[in-house]
Amino acid sequence: LSPNYSGTRDGFITKFTASGTRLWGRYFGGNAIDQLWSCDTDIAGSIHVCGSTSSTSGIATNVAHQALYGGVYSDGYFGRFKPDGTLMNASYYGGADTDFLNSIAVTPGATIHVAGKGYSGNNISTTGAWSTNYQGSYEGILASMCTTQEAWVTTTLETCAGAADGSIAVQLTGGGI
Repeated sequence: LSPNYSGTRDGFITKFTASGTRLWGRYFGGNAIDQLWSCDTDIAGSIHVCGSTSSTSGIATNVAHQALYGGVYSDGYFGRFKPDGTLMNASYYGGADTDFLNSIAVTPGATIHVAGKGYSGNNISTTGAWSTNYQGSYEGILASMCTTQEAWVTTTLETCAGAADGSIAVQLTGGGI
């Protein structure tokens, strides 16, 4: 989990001041292709990011929702960084096929919501979720978890032939997503 470039392509995070001065920058990736698609901050100033990875190592930390890569072409991945850029925790997110995380949002109460799409029929939904069965083609993914990245609600969203764009937003009043 090096802040240095380490794969074919790594995601990167850079923090700037309000006037545009760079404070720090770092890579976030493993041994293959890693792409970051979205970021958000929480009330403590921590930076939360998500994207897609084909790296089989160099992603998950000791505190991870999913410690091992499971995809064919990609898994989603996400991480949380301190305001100074130090990695706090990171995880894979996906099943046995191709999965992506395209959007992340953090509530004021520090619940992490991620959205994406995928082909996997396993390791996505949890018992009691709105949709627990893979229906075919690309399906939307929506997951909510606490900041320790232990998933507590995860669902798939039925879509028409890849219609899910994988976007998410948090409603600041009422706690809706």
